[in-house]
Amino acid sequence: MTYLFDFDGTIVDVWRRYRYVFCCSADIDPSELSVKEYRELRRSEMRDADIFNLMKGSPPSERFSEKKRSLLESPEALALDSLLIPSPRLLRWFASHDAYVVTMRRSKKSLIRQLANLSIGDIARRTIVLNPDKVKSKWDWVEHSFDFADGVKIFGDSKADMAVGQLANASAVFVDTGLFGWGEIVSSCPWCEYAESLLAALDREDALNNGVQGS
Repeated sequence: MTYLFDFDGTIVDVWRRYRYVFCCSADIDPSELSVKEYRELRRSEMRDADIFNLMKGSPPSERFSEKKRSLLESPEALALDSLLIPSPRLLRWFASHDAYVVTMRRSKKSLIRQLANLSIGDIARRTIVLNPDKVKSKWDWVEHSFDFADGVKIFGDSKADMAVGQLANASAVFVDTGLFGWGEIVSSCPWCEYAESLLAALDREDALNNGVQGS
């Protein structure tokens, strides 16, 4: 079995970063929008443009989107991310399984630097960075890049991740720690499994694998 992991929202908690980027791009004082409030709004299926409109009373300009894009992978923004799973647990999993991070980022260098800062630099050699300006979709890239003979399972927090689970001999596990809520995901991706977190998902996967080995 090959295991694929999304990064943002799956391995790392991105809520502080995304709220920081939103406030800076919208010229909103962070005191006006807590991380908890921002999370609740995003989980109610509102996008940043909707939140901007709600708080400013008018839709955002193109400058808002451009500033968001320029800030999202900046060093000061990435420094706000934190691991959602203990680093030793993640490193042991990668060391003992055919596992890869497959994530959409515009800068591979900044991601590799972030892995080192999070003390998970050992997985850099198994990290695949797809540029959203060049790759049509994660689903399309995975379909043409992996051998599905022994099965592929992806862990992620978005519809784009869950779409991989529709490929032949593939499955998908939604982890409920990212920008999208389970209700939004399951309505359009009913084939995927649910996990409260990546740690919970890996605990379940270990239990299943141990059961197969013991039978």
